[in-house]
Amino acid sequence: MKIPLAIQNCAGGIKPFLFGVIRQTQFRVFGRIRLFIDTGSPWSTISERDSKRWRLSYERLGTPKIFQGISGGSISGSPLQNITLSVKDVENNLVTLSLSKIYLLKGKVSETLPNILGEDFLTENRFRFCYTPCEKVAYLEKVE
Repeated sequence: MKIPLAIQNCAGGIKPFLFGVIRQTQFRVFGRIRLFIDTGSPWSTISERDSKRWRLSYERLGTPKIFQGISGGSISGSPLQNITLSVKDVENNLVTLSLSKIYLLKGKVSETLPNILGEDFLTENRFRFCYTPCEKVAYLEKVE
């Protein structure tokens, strides 16, 4: 199975993004979402800008985690568990993927960050990430 990724400008360069619909039933999360594929991030995150759409109470989500950035800054993120993500594969079939946990970021700087699918998502769903920037081609491929 192959899932195509969109190549878009972000943060001064072209980046691979996955578009889909996110769902989490306990907190009634549902909506379209754009996620940057970031193999340098061990965790998947959602920016505060997008999490505000669902009017979630961070206090109800669980103990926050503190993330340290490359630049030394830190940001807090609360875990949202049992996520499903619906996307289209290269044959236009609807595919439902899962993620046991994604962190909702909180703080002023988080409003400017993109939503991220990190290594946790790739590992949990057994995906190989293929990206050729010079050809502007990117996709996820299932490892059997």
